[in-house]
Amino acid sequence: FRSAFEGARMPRFNSGKFVSVSPAVLQGFDANHAHYSTARCNRGDPALRPIFLREPSSARGGLRQRGARRAGQRNRGNGRSLVDVAAQAELTRRAQPQAAADAPPPARR
Repeated sequence: FRSAFEGARMPRFNSGKFVSVSPAVLQGFDANHAHYSTARCNRGDPALRPIFLREPSSARGGLRQRGARRAGQRNRGNGRSLVDVAAQAELTRRAQPQAAADAPPPARR
């Protein structure tokens, strides 16, 4: 997908913008359902709420991941949402190659 669309222009639109493809912070239906079922956007006008056309696998008898919340439960643990955890993991992943590049070269004997 990325190789087909990265840097492309959409010919049917009158715009000079280019497509930029990046991985989603939340991956998978269950992660999106866990986040948006308890998010603030789910409390307002029902016509403006996220729509889930099926239940997550945890509600269908599947195994819940350790630490995953059920719909409607607030995050009382460490105060970090799934988005915060994923963003921190991405920052850590990006910093690892940079830290290796910044390290001084090994001493010669």
